[in-house]
Amino acid sequence: MQFQVVSPDSQEADQTSMSLRLAHYIVSLQSTEIPDRVFDYARLMIADTLGVALAGSTDSSVAPVINLAKRDVGRSAIWGTNIQTTERNASLVNGALSHVLDFDDNNLSMIGHSCAPVLPGLLALADSLNVTLEGIVVAMVVGVQVESVLGATITLEHNARGWHTTATLGTFGATAACAKLLGLDYERTANALGIAASLIGGIRENFGTPTKAMHAGFAAQNGLLAARLAQEGLTSGSSALEGQEGFFALYGSRDCLGGFAEDLSSTFEILNSGPKVYPTCSMIHAGLDVVLQGLSSGLVRPDEVVEVECRVSYHAANIMRYAHCSTPAEARFCIPYCIAVALLYGSIKNEHFTDEAIQNEGVRRAMSMVKVTIDPQQRSKEEFEALYLKGEAYTTIVVTHADAPKYTGKRAIQIGHPANPLSRDGFKRKFETCTVPVIGAQRAEQLWNVLTENDAQSAFSATTQLLLDN
Repeated sequence: MQFQVVSPDSQEADQTSMSLRLAHYIVSLQSTEIPDRVFDYARLMIADTLGVALAGSTDSSVAPVINLAKRDVGRSAIWGTNIQTTERNASLVNGALSHVLDFDDNNLSMIGHSCAPVLPGLLALADSLNVTLEGIVVAMVVGVQVESVLGATITLEHNARGWHTTATLGTFGATAACAKLLGLDYERTANALGIAASLIGGIRENFGTPTKAMHAGFAAQNGLLAARLAQEGLTSGSSALEGQEGFFALYGSRDCLGGFAEDLSSTFEILNSGPKVYPTCSMIHAGLDVVLQGLSSGLVRPDEVVEVECRVSYHAANIMRYAHCSTPAEARFCIPYCIAVALLYGSIKNEHFTDEAIQNEGVRRAMSMVKVTIDPQQRSKEEFEALYLKGEAYTTIVVTHADAPKYTGKRAIQIGHPANPLSRDGFKRKFETCTVPVIGAQRAEQLWNVLTENDAQSAFSATTQLLLDN
């Protein structure tokens, strides 16, 4: 889809603005242009996001935002509860629920979580609009496309500055998706993107705290707000993204604008979103794969381990910054804890991230044997980025035993990565693990079928009842 925007109501400068080019894509994309495999994969990603959000609804760290949101009565559901509130409140809370366990997807282009910022606003709108699952899927594809294309354009510089892309780029994704579902025209959609540019934020210094989960909630809420304001007629600068004092200039560099894709439909970026198989920061997932593979093959013998060296990139060490952990949120960003849990239990699950679990004496002893080092080929930003862009940034695990051979494993592509995809059965097993404890097996099965199997042209409104804690 090439872009030659013709708008008699716009100035010539506006016709080449990034906002209008994105708006053209957002408004123009039809469900018939989305290949079946992309459409079906998007349905799986919606199910995955709702699954981890339902599991997240039981986490005590989200209680403050739920308590605040329930003061306002509305028609939009807070998933996993019996609370209905305003659409903006629901977007905020459900975004946080989707991200609080750090079990939601990763997207390669935006280097962040693509679905948690986008889906909550769509379902908040669905609670009051007469929409189908098909409409939600199309809007979801659009939202992930926009945030990912912007992520690929702004490059790793944005991430390297300490911005959390789930919060920043996710706001644009949420805006695009909500604008699509609301049926905004080109001009209002472009204005919504410009409004969104004034609403973004989210710093990595808050990683390992409950505020990190709020980043997805803020993005979801602000995306919905930007779309609603544009719907009401609020306008924004046509060059809010690419201008001298626009998003790219302030959050990255205008030098990278030449990399903006003119043909936004040449690929579908949602295919670059991969589900997580472990509820932790993804920077250690390849290492966890290596440890668990060693355990299953018998080459790692837990009772004889005296040291586990975990060689990671400078970037992984910076993101997973906790050498010790005192809270579940910190534990998800603590390499020694994650490796110790894998060694001790042969798995790493939601149940391992509780106040009680992180104080387990066996885990603490195992943590003392884990040594984190920086890989000599990934010590700098430049070295890491060169490998990351080729899909070759890796983690090496070296296990030393008291009386057995060393076990060494190296991996770049973890399970769930688009190049090492999770099977449909794997998606369903994860979904069941997350949802059955919250809504029961029967409703979990119903929800899975609605989201992934049933006719996507059916009205979506009744689905909300499956997400409530009845």
